[in-house]
Amino acid sequence: MPETSRTGRRTPPPRFGDGRHQTSKRPAAVALIIGVVALCAAGVGFGAYAAIGDGAGPAAIGGHIGIKPSAPSGPDVVAEGEHHAGEVDGTPVTTPPTGSAPPAAPAPSMPPTTAPSPSPAPPPTSEPPALDPSDPMSPEYNPYLTPGDPAYVPEEERAAWLGRQELIRQCMREAGHEYLEWQWWEGGSPMPVGLDAAAETAWMAALRGAEPTDPAAGWEGAGCEGAAQHAAEEAAQAGSPVTAPLPMRDPAAPTERERWLAFQDAVRGCMTAQGYPYEYWEYWNPEDQRPGASAAMPNGLGPDERAAWNTAAFGSPDATGAEQPLDGGGCWTAGAEAVDYREFQ
Repeated sequence: MPETSRTGRRTPPPRFGDGRHQTSKRPAAVALIIGVVALCAAGVGFGAYAAIGDGAGPAAIGGHIGIKPSAPSGPDVVAEGEHHAGEVDGTPVTTPPTGSAPPAAPAPSMPPTTAPSPSPAPPPTSEPPALDPSDPMSPEYNPYLTPGDPAYVPEEERAAWLGRQELIRQCMREAGHEYLEWQWWEGGSPMPVGLDAAAETAWMAALRGAEPTDPAAGWEGAGCEGAAQHAAEEAAQAGSPVTAPLPMRDPAAPTERERWLAFQDAVRGCMTAQGYPYEYWEYWNPEDQRPGASAAMPNGLGPDERAAWNTAAFGSPDATGAEQPLDGGGCWTAGAEAVDYREFQ
């Protein structure tokens, strides 16, 4: 209800701008408009903040809202999992250089090195030192055929021996056995190869008799050897000694020592295959003689090792190699068979 005066008249409403203690409503309106604009600007800012993440610098914000920054103020911060690709408003988004040095490249890792495994030592070769054939220690030297050597056998003695061999061959042939050509000073054997135990026993009985050690048996009980010796003695007494011509020796043929070294090579190969060393040695060299043990056995072996080595080499833990028969077993026998090395006494 309009306010009335004391006189009863109605008081007119106040006019704007008359300066009489009236509060103007225009400043309030202007403030309202400014507030609305500020709120809109704040909304745009918060929207940009939400779009690019916390901690974005001016350059990033300008890039997202289409404002080209006048100068970079720091590195471009990109939210995890987000990448800049292409350009914004035609301006590429770049990461300005910083004052800190780039991280050092990691040092190349070197492949692990392994120490080279030692090569197994090759077995000792049986290649003898090069010596003049006339040197008594040379494998090419044959003491039985070298004049002046204490073991030299004169030609007439060799011819007489070959004559008796022919008589033995005739006797053995009559007994049904083969008897090969044989010159003992060259090594080898007159026994045929490949005889079994029974055939070898029969062959030896025909050659030397059933009881060759019985002196009472006389030459009649000494087999073909006894018969040939008796015939040669009778011929010598009659003035017609039994002889045979000496064959021409092939200079390229191996000597008895060289054949023995080939046999030792085969024994060494057999021992090496079983894991045992086998030293080079020469039976004619005085420096290679070792009483009670084989010269091919390495030094420093204990009792059990020596027994194992002897068994591998000779077929028996008690064998020493001295006068070891070729058929005793072990690598000694295997080596002889491999190169057809044979001896005969």
